Amino acid sequence: MKVPRKWLKASLLLIILLLTLFITWQVVGYYQQWQAGQERQRRLKVRRQQEKIAGRRQTLGLVQPQTTWGKQVDQQLQKAGYSGSALVIDHDKPVLHKGYGWANQDKQIKNQPDSVYPLASITKNLTAVMVIRALKQHHLSVDTKLARFYPKLAGSQTVTIKDLLTMMSGYQDVPFPKQMLSEKEFYRYVAQHTKYQGKPEQWHYKAVNYQLLAGVLYQLTGHSYTRNREATFGQYRLIGADSYFKNDRHAIGYRNGHKLDVDSKYFRQEVATGNLMSSDWTAYQLVRDELTGQLLTPSEFKTMTKPYPNESYSGGLYSQAKPAPYYLHGIMLGFESSIYIDQTGQRAVVLLSNHFNSKGRQNSDLAKQIYQTMLTNSHLSSFS
Repeated sequence: MKVPRKWLKASLLLIILLLTLFITWQVVGYYQQWQAGQERQRRLKVRRQQEKIAGRRQTLGLVQPQTTWGKQVDQQLQKAGYSGSALVIDHDKPVLHKGYGWANQDKQIKNQPDSVYPLASITKNLTAVMVIRALKQHHLSVDTKLARFYPKLAGSQTVTIKDLLTMMSGYQDVPFPKQMLSEKEFYRYVAQHTKYQGKPEQWHYKAVNYQLLAGVLYQLTGHSYTRNREATFGQYRLIGADSYFKNDRHAIGYRNGHKLDVDSKYFRQEVATGNLMSSDWTAYQLVRDELTGQLLTPSEFKTMTKPYPNESYSGGLYSQAKPAPYYLHGIMLGFESSIYIDQTGQRAVVLLSNHFNSKGRQNSDLAKQIYQTMLTNSHLSSFS
């Protein structure tokens, strides 16, 4: 039986159409695979670059002084009996990076250039950075009233986020919990025990301001302090108190020459105010990146660090004219951390110490002196 010509034509067109669809499907599939491969390569390249950057951030290692001035600083630290790690940056280059004294004298463990120490109250600066970023994400500002987060807290209808950042809220510190609390329990405990004495006329250093800010951060993000820290500062070598005390070579705190055997809970419970640890190199890079727009925009940084008139504290740091524009400091259970740094981050002195003398801030004064001499001897420390 002879097949009609129109049927043959229709069959041929159908076969051509099916072949065209098959070839198109194959081409699209190969193109999608190629695209996926390209995307994997791009992500791998980005990850490798991030790992490379993170690797550079991790450690600096020993930097022996190579200049007359650098050697004088080294001698100054030794003569003072300084114990801890010291980092001096001039013209964006390390002039000195060394460890001094004992991390644990009983075990004969010495401090190293990249030893890790509690940041103490410098932790508050990192808390402020996270709060500012979270406020922006939720289209809020530092003028937001605390009542938005703690409506039942006395004074919350008038106290703002800025009042907490500048420690001008009028809230009084709460007693340290008698037992270890979960993070949620800790925020509830702080709110229940915080007392309000009205807006102060002068600045008063009270940790409760940043404990309340940690509660604000938790409410804004729904995440723990640790998760927020990892999301914001994951590329830096920051560790929490748990990891710090699990390392049997961690530095021990000494006060007035006496070893302090303290339970790690005292650091773990200092949520947002003293529960983070780092090396001096990491601390420097964190503050430098904060100053240079890597963690906050210039306007956000200005908002966070602008104190009230006639005051100098806001956002966990002190704004000052001399010797350095910015100063960060912390004292905690035998540890003392001090940072003097300029606006560009190209000049800095970082002393993280595990020996604190309660008769005076000797380590802080030492950092200040080194920074001051750097300004007058800068030409002697620069590299050709």
